[in-house]
Amino acid sequence: HSFEMAQGSNCTIHIQVDNVPSHTGALELASMGLVPAGAYRNRAYAEAGVAVRGNISRAQQDILYDPQTSGGLLFAIPREEADACLAHLRQTIPDAAIIGHVTEKEDAYIILE
Repeated sequence: HSFEMAQGSNCTIHIQVDNVPSHTGALELASMGLVPAGAYRNRAYAEAGVAVRGNISRAQQDILYDPQTSGGLLFAIPREEADACLAHLRQTIPDAAIIGHVTEKEDAYIILE
């Protein structure tokens, strides 16, 4: 979702990988290579527009390319509204999180940090 959002808006989305919620055990399974085939197709589609900065493991990246979501679970709002929105979301979605920020277009559409 983030890649298409960034392309459509001609911006860069910085994702703080450690802030992205995932299911218990997902990283362990991804570390063993147990990822769906769709993750490889998503990587092939978007990887040229993604920059990795820092020590982000292949398994962490695989989780981010995983196609198994329940629709568009990512949205962007102005920073000054983020904390209030997060507090509201967490009333019904305890794992809701702020996972990054948006900047003007840089050298990649997505930067994993």
